[in-house]
Amino acid sequence: MTFTYQWALVAFSVFIAIFAAYTTLRVAFRLAWASQATRLYWIAGGACSMGIGIWTMHFVGMLALHLPVPVAYDPLLTAVSLLPALLASAIALSMLGRPQASVVSRFMASVLMGLGVVAMHYSGMAAMKMAPPIVYDRTLLVLSLLIAVGASWVALSLFSRERRGTSPSLSRRLASAMLMGLAIAGMHYTGMVAAEFAPDSICSVAATGWGGDTIGVFVSLVAVLVLAASLALTFYDEVLGENNFYKALLAAQSNAGEGVLLIESGRVIYANQAMESLSGYTAAELSALPSWTELLEDAGAALLPSGAMSDLSSESGSGRQEVVLRVRGGQRLTCEAVLSSFRHGDVSRQLLVCTDISERKAAQEALQARDAQARELALVAARTDNAVIITDAQGLILWVNEGFERISGFSLNEAVGKNPGRLLQGPDTDPVVRRMMREQLACGEGFETEIINYDKAGRKYWVALDVKPVHDEAGGLVKFIAIERDITERKQADAALRLSEVRLKEAQQLARVGSWELDLARNEYVMSDESLRIHELDPSCPVVSRETLLVLMHPDDLQVHRQSRALALASLGSYALQIRLRFADGRIKYVQLRAAVQADAQGNPLRVIGTIQDITEQTLAEQALRSLNETLEQRVLERTNELEQQRAFIETILNTAETLIFVIDTRGCFVRFNAACERLTGYRFDELRDQPIWESVIPPERRAEVRAKYENQMSPAALPRNLEVEWLNRDGQRRLISWSNAMLTDEAGRLQYMIGTGIDITERKRAELALIEANDNLSRTIDTLREAQSQLVQSEKMASLGALVAGISHEINTPIGIGVTSATTLQEEFKLLSRAFADGSLKRSTLERFISHGLNGCDILVNNLLRAAELIRSFKQVAVDQSSNEWRHLNLHDYIDEIILSLKPRLKGSGVQVVNDSQRQLVIRTHPGAIYQILSNLLLNALIHAYEVEQPGLIRITADQVGDEVQLEFSDDGKGIAADIEGRIFDPFFTTRRGAGGSGLGLHIVYNLVAGTLGGVIHLVKKDGAAGTTFHIRFPLQPGKEGE
Repeated sequence: MTFTYQWALVAFSVFIAIFAAYTTLRVAFRLAWASQATRLYWIAGGACSMGIGIWTMHFVGMLALHLPVPVAYDPLLTAVSLLPALLASAIALSMLGRPQASVVSRFMASVLMGLGVVAMHYSGMAAMKMAPPIVYDRTLLVLSLLIAVGASWVALSLFSRERRGTSPSLSRRLASAMLMGLAIAGMHYTGMVAAEFAPDSICSVAATGWGGDTIGVFVSLVAVLVLAASLALTFYDEVLGENNFYKALLAAQSNAGEGVLLIESGRVIYANQAMESLSGYTAAELSALPSWTELLEDAGAALLPSGAMSDLSSESGSGRQEVVLRVRGGQRLTCEAVLSSFRHGDVSRQLLVCTDISERKAAQEALQARDAQARELALVAARTDNAVIITDAQGLILWVNEGFERISGFSLNEAVGKNPGRLLQGPDTDPVVRRMMREQLACGEGFETEIINYDKAGRKYWVALDVKPVHDEAGGLVKFIAIERDITERKQADAALRLSEVRLKEAQQLARVGSWELDLARNEYVMSDESLRIHELDPSCPVVSRETLLVLMHPDDLQVHRQSRALALASLGSYALQIRLRFADGRIKYVQLRAAVQADAQGNPLRVIGTIQDITEQTLAEQALRSLNETLEQRVLERTNELEQQRAFIETILNTAETLIFVIDTRGCFVRFNAACERLTGYRFDELRDQPIWESVIPPERRAEVRAKYENQMSPAALPRNLEVEWLNRDGQRRLISWSNAMLTDEAGRLQYMIGTGIDITERKRAELALIEANDNLSRTIDTLREAQSQLVQSEKMASLGALVAGISHEINTPIGIGVTSATTLQEEFKLLSRAFADGSLKRSTLERFISHGLNGCDILVNNLLRAAELIRSFKQVAVDQSSNEWRHLNLHDYIDEIILSLKPRLKGSGVQVVNDSQRQLVIRTHPGAIYQILSNLLLNALIHAYEVEQPGLIRITADQVGDEVQLEFSDDGKGIAADIEGRIFDPFFTTRRGAGGSGLGLHIVYNLVAGTLGGVIHLVKKDGAAGTTFHIRFPLQPGKEGE
């Protein structure tokens, strides 16, 4: 069963909750300072204001609930539901009534109060006595309980603050009351949401219980009056006698950290949290002291007021004085104290306010010491060459020394207030180091690092940075001190050293020369990377024993190596020799060793340094060269004979080739041409030798142009590589030559000879001209075919329109025929009624029969006319879509139904059933005419090609949205398409049923509409072993501007 709320009553229920919370806060504040005689009255008043307020808010909230059935409330249960709220509020306030309530007490009170509120709410719900009973959602029920306990905790915490007097301002009380009221209302309406009413629920006390707006208004007025009375009582009590006392107490507590004692008859009756923190004693322990003066050294005699006790409205005291406070554990605390005396009714009270000044005094002494130390540090910092930077805790520069100005170029005035990172760091500063520095500074920790800075002129320099934090006595971060040492020269030297090492390593790798050093004392070699590579040793172990190297040395070279080294050690000289290294797999390397002995100061051999070079390739090349020289002369002789044979062979090829081959020198004269040139020109080579080509084979009109090119010493780059030219033969006939040039130049790049090759393309050119003419004729034929194709497409459209007209006439004929029959019957009935009326024989039964038959006939007539109108509307839309190029939104499923309906006469005699399985709610923006032509052509194509006459079959059309596209599938269970024609089905004029109604344009039109108009794709799906044909069509759901 669903329910609603009257929002005016909802708002009023929230107002009652806020009003009750504000009133109870006032009562709680008064309860803190009530005497034992009046404390119970204030607890009872606070419990009534809170309990009645919560109960009334609940009852008004229930009245705001509007169910579709009458609702009332059982009077007894409704009244009993008030008791848990009253009892819970009273227990909670009594537990908080002590001078200092602990957190545990407040928590227990919150739980009890929350349980009371929940009990009140759900017992009030039970008072509705619904049948079947109300069912509650367990999760929301638990949530409402947690909200009740949480709201109680918030409320009691605020009560506690009011009781201690820490937030007595009107704005804070109103904010606290609104927070409590909203929390209470939130619990109620969460519980209401948890309630589930059965659809057939009724209220069993609807007739006898409390209900209606009257009882709601009455209960609300009573609650408001009770709350108003309680609120007025608190104001009245304050006005009568305690206003000045509270003002004094609150003024004393307004300063953070000041301890407050309220004293009556020499004993402590109240201590705030600050006094507990100062003394180390709890409020209960302070209240248990025989006299408050035991807290002070020398009994606090100086603080006793000089005047007599005055009335509450007037205050007297001894001003601010310095005292020593005895702290738990025997310690002493220096404080500044003020003692004030006043009357509270017939009771004399005193107010002691203490402020801890021990830290301030210690800070003053420490400040003096730090000032002296700072002066010494400033003197040292000013004279050092390093840069010294002092920043505050936020990292902004407070002071820099002269060394900073010398290194960075920034003066003290330019640096103060700036962030060092933003002032000094730049694009080449390591971002990882910068992030580390920010993290360390954010944590208040020091660090050491090396980083790139930029001086005022933008020059980069390296510094070693040491940053240390400075803390005060309490451990708080005060500032950072940073010392920067300029290490630019060291960094540059390190970079140069690394660069030289890299270059040495690269040079050794390029020259394949490795270096090594033999320590004679340890008999170990220290080898470079290249030396290790030549010996094929582990590059990670540069220290190698002498025995390891001796194993690699070829046995035949060991003796000469020992002798050479021994002579060098004896003479402290050097040696050089070639040896071989032999590896475990039998490979041999040839190496060149060069070494020199170094001696100590006494002339004793100390070490041997040397180089090793891999000369394997060089040695093998020399061996190969010697072997090659031995056979060179024999090969030269053999090669000479071969060249002579090749010359004769080439001569034969040149003279037998059909290609024109000729050589022209820089003068433009023939120096050689083959027999093919002789046949073409009709000249023998001897006749044209040393004759310029423009005087022999070039036509007269081009002779001056060709002669000028040769006489102007045309460069090789300017000569064309491929060209078509005309030559004249001896008989004066012109032959078209396709001519390709190859240039022979000297060492300076100057042209020496031009070698030309060519073929006679005279006949080919004639064939090309004939082909061009044939292409022109073909182009005109294609234009004619395109016009014919357009006419056939128009014929297809007219055929489709004819099918549409046939469908209209067939479908509309039935409803119109029925309508005509009904109208004729009504006409006859009217005639009979008119005759009976005219001759006075009209009877009641005749009139009733006429009315009955007339209504029935009218219903038949109206229904069939509406059916005809709907058919005309559908056919009209389809016809408009066929002839219109407009884009519009349409429901694709419904539109496919309309297309099938328009083709129903064509489908009716075929025995084929068409099923529309498209997504029913698929709305697209498309070209409806294109959709109609695609589906109608596919349907008619299937009827012609897939099925025989009257053969039953099934055609299925599906359409779904896939992403931002529409996927449309058209499938039939006919005989399918043969594999050998699948690639041609979209070709124009291709058909296998030309004599049976097929034009060959149906699928071609479908393809063009899908790919062109809709901007999609269509393809034939092959299904192994499955009968029939399936087409997949995909096109955009929303076409772009270009699609329109």
